[in-house]
Amino acid sequence: MISASLYAVLGVEREASRMDIIAAYQNLAPYCHPNSTLYAAYTFPIGNLTQQQYWHAINEAVVVLTVEELRVRYDLNMLQTCYPGNAFFGNCDEIFQCYFRNSCSVVVESPSVANGNQWIARNLETLRPTSDITITVAVDLEEMFTGTQKTLTYPRMRYIDGRSLTQMETVIVTIMPHMRHGMSLLFRGLGHENELGQGNLVVVLHVNPHPIFIVSGNDLLHKMAVPLSIAMLGGEVRVQTIDSQWLTILVQPASQSAQRQVIRFEGQGLHASGDVRGDMIVTITATIPRVPPHLRYDAHRILRAIEEYGNWSAIDEQ
Repeated sequence: MISASLYAVLGVEREASRMDIIAAYQNLAPYCHPNSTLYAAYTFPIGNLTQQQYWHAINEAVVVLTVEELRVRYDLNMLQTCYPGNAFFGNCDEIFQCYFRNSCSVVVESPSVANGNQWIARNLETLRPTSDITITVAVDLEEMFTGTQKTLTYPRMRYIDGRSLTQMETVIVTIMPHMRHGMSLLFRGLGHENELGQGNLVVVLHVNPHPIFIVSGNDLLHKMAVPLSIAMLGGEVRVQTIDSQWLTILVQPASQSAQRQVIRFEGQGLHASGDVRGDMIVTITATIPRVPPHLRYDAHRILRAIEEYGNWSAIDEQ
């Protein structure tokens, strides 16, 4: 019994090169094309499919097995395909035109016939070159601040001795302190391989959201909530930096002219270049507490008195 795989549809080995896969497609596709009158199921690698079923299967096979990223995922059983359960939903005519140029509307003779109407294969050079591999690497903000290394293991299509093989590749990614979210690192020649050459590995940095800081260039923004009593009356609070130091902030009593306070700590941000660092910018916000029922009357009376005093003070200032 022939395995119901895309390799079996084309009649090629699992280690077939992309050139072999294209050649198999170019040999079989004209016979199962919807306009062909030459289809004979028993002459195909899988002999129990109708012409329409084979037409859909062979086009899905050439798409999946000639795109390295799809082929790797298929080899690792990580890609769900239409064959053998369902009809391929891709545009088979467009796929066919990628590998052939037609000189007639109906296939009436074998492509091997020297003269007359026939389908002529394109040169391999006109086909899509090998593809790069893009991998996103997640790092914590502390890791980006100090610099770190990440070991990546990923599937890669190799081309060895005329055979295409799916192998696991390992690479060490060095992340420097000056690197930022969204930056790309290029590793030449570590992408997929085929007859046309080697692709590249592209590693994209993704910095995980931090529970305290927001990155703005080289600066770190920190919105710090303090008790309402300190926000209104002033006091001292402590704040931790990205490198685990503790700094003291003297919160000034609130006034009409300054509803919030912003404190900038120079040189406490991220590394920029050399020994230069950005700043840590702390914005003080007040935490509004829940007032217990038995204190609501007194709290309301005191707050109203403070508000009225503030309104009169504003009038006096004018």
